[in-house]
Amino acid sequence: MKRLMSKNVPYLITGSSWWKKPLYYNPVVHPLNKGPDFSFWMVVSQQLLQQWSWKGGKNMLNIIIFKRVFCHLKWAMSSSGSSSQAGVEEKIILVLNPLNNETEEVVLSDDNTLDFSTLDHAFPGAYGLKFTHPISHRQQYVKFNKDKEVFLAPNSGWKGKTFNLVFYSNILNNSISDRHERREYLYKQIEKTPFSDEPDHLPSIEYMKTFLFHIKEENFNSWVTCVDPHFFATYLHHTHRKYKRGNSITVYSYDGTTVYDTVVCFIDEELDLILLNSSTKIMDVFPICEDYTRKGSRLKMIGKSSEDNTPCCVYGYLYKEEIIREPEEYGPFMVGKMDNISVEYGTAVFDMHGLYGVYIAMPETFGCYREQNHANSKHFEGLILPVKELEIYMTKYLYKKGRNQSFLLIRLKLCSPQSISATVTPNSDIALIPNTFASLK
Repeated sequence: MKRLMSKNVPYLITGSSWWKKPLYYNPVVHPLNKGPDFSFWMVVSQQLLQQWSWKGGKNMLNIIIFKRVFCHLKWAMSSSGSSSQAGVEEKIILVLNPLNNETEEVVLSDDNTLDFSTLDHAFPGAYGLKFTHPISHRQQYVKFNKDKEVFLAPNSGWKGKTFNLVFYSNILNNSISDRHERREYLYKQIEKTPFSDEPDHLPSIEYMKTFLFHIKEENFNSWVTCVDPHFFATYLHHTHRKYKRGNSITVYSYDGTTVYDTVVCFIDEELDLILLNSSTKIMDVFPICEDYTRKGSRLKMIGKSSEDNTPCCVYGYLYKEEIIREPEEYGPFMVGKMDNISVEYGTAVFDMHGLYGVYIAMPETFGCYREQNHANSKHFEGLILPVKELEIYMTKYLYKKGRNQSFLLIRLKLCSPQSISATVTPNSDIALIPNTFASLK
């Protein structure tokens, strides 16, 4: 076979330089007079067709894959759009405004919390949120982080709930619906209220004395607290164990100028509680919290200085609620001491609303509190019986209804006025825990 390099020999040009080659001539099969031999082109054309068909199939496969990926991306984008739309809906909570009985929307932050500034601007005078627990059907407060000044989402989330606002009592009592008027009224009233001279608007010591009374013992005066216009409450242990139901006891006002004749109407050793019924009305105005103070709230009571035995203020905060289940764990209780300040039995406990309860005792004295990590602590834990729960026993006495009742046991963590700013910190240690009850026979 000869390779002709003459200019007369045709070339195969396919658009690619690789295919630009001289053609081969076979003189045996195709003499010169018959022209050049192009029989090889059939083989080459088949190879080209196979290559083109493979490339075309590959291109078609790429197109199919691209379409599938595009459809998937389109579906993913639509799903993320719908989920983001749902996220926007979850960022809004429903709040019932008691001033006009309308349900209003409040926008949450991106981190699923509610800024206090948002609540304050929307509802001036409101300082908290509460909702009805779906299981216990009791009012539960929304946790508040004082460091970040935000309300934290409930364990069950914001969705599916209508939240009630918690206002200062003077706002609701005057039925001020206009937000600007409400804010202006709030600022003016805070300056006039007896709570304005202490942090967090806690009551003044003069205001607290109006609820604190005493019984004259042999060597000292024991405290009793007015828990109702017709009832006093005090402890049962120590010198008060001599009292029996039906005994007559004389109760004196804080300054000793007013005398009240009372009768022991209720005694409960498990609660370490005595209720005294006064024959005359003790007072006309009697503010009591409508709801339980939330965990972490500041509390205040009257104590006595160990140096000169003069009355002084003792600060604390509500830090734990506990279920009482076993009979041997019911009390009685004692009073705690801390540093140079003494908190005495039966003293009144106040929160920002007014009288909250009666300070009964320190739990570890009678073995009903078994934790040991408080041994070297400067703070003392005590037990409070809320006035709201004592109403059960007062009603039972007045209306002679014998039925099983329940009470809420609450612990108070006491701290000195000097260390209050350093010790009362809003962390998980003082987070809100749902109210729990134990039946009493």
